Order: sequence, then structure tokens, then C-alpha cells
Amino acid sequence: KKKKKKKNNVKDAILKSPKDSNGAAFLRIIASSRLRVIHLNLAKALEATGVTGQSTGAARGAALSAFESTKQRFFGHLLQSFKARTVIGALRRDIKEGWAPVVQVVSTGAALLNRRLESMAPGDDLTEGALSPKGYVLGYLERAFPVHQMVTVADADGNEVTEPLRDAEGKLVISREIT
Repeated sequence: KKKKKKKNNVKDAILKSPKDSNGAAFLRIIASSRLRVIHLNLAKALEATGVTGQSTGAARGAALSAFESTKQRFFGHLLQSFKARTVIGALRRDIKEGWAPVVQVVSTGAALLNRRLESMAPGDDLTEGALSPKGYVLGYLERAFPVHQMVTVADADGNEVTEPLRDAEGKLVISREIT
């Protein structure tokens, strides 16, 4: 008799994570899948904005670097959230056994919290999602995903360089292919 292979899907992940509150597992999966979508479309976005060829190496490198650093912060945050309950449990056990555990806090997230608080309108509710990995994905899309049309020009020495295209008023031009 053949066993049916169980599919892993969002519903399964939520049911396997009973300790997560308010569908946090669901939010993690959604944010992670959004990173995959961004990754799969980044090359298309770079091409649509004119970031192709050898003269665009710095612009391409900056776009890829921004994505990779966002991805690292996202997964770092995700891994920390998975470890928190285990670490807290181990600390409690050690204290009960008479040990004095020491924890080194590398980052409190205070700077991130301050940035999020400053971006909120008066009267907005601070929710659990405000400091979730989802914020990394949204922040990347808002600040770093390539949407501005680029143009190759010659610098003062005659070298080809890539710079953002500006309209007659000096405003950045958004690529029509992106929108």
C-alpha cells in the first residue's frame, strides 16, 4: 500500500506551530515567499530600468547588495524568533538549578523601533507586525527595489557610467515597464 505524501502548505505550517500567536507562522511564510518573488523578478526589474551591460556594474551591484542584505536581516530576525522560546526556557532551567546565566545582547532593535515609530501617524496602533520580518520585505520594496529608469552617459573622462534618468524638472523617471 502506497502512503500519500503530505503536502507542506501554509495551513500545515500554522497547525504545526501551536505556540505561535496570531498566525505569526503564517506571516513568516508569506514574507519569505515574497522574498522569493522579489528574487525571481529582480533581474527583470534591472533590465526594465536599463541596468544592463558592463557600464552598469555599480548600479547592478548596489541593487543586488541591497536585496541580499535585506534578505540576511530578514532571515536573521526569523531565526532569532525561532530561538527565543528555547533560550528563555534554558535560562529559566539554569536559574532554577542555581546557575547565573549571562546573555549578551548584540542588538536591541531600538533603532528599528524608533524608525518605525517615527513613520507612524498619530493614532496608529503599534501592532506586533510593526517589528516583524515582514517589515524588512516592505522596507526593501519601498526604498531599494529598482524602479527608476537608468541611462548610460559619459563621465568627464569619457568613461561610460550609469545614472538615474531625470525629467525636465529634475525628478527621477520611473520605468514604464516596471509600472
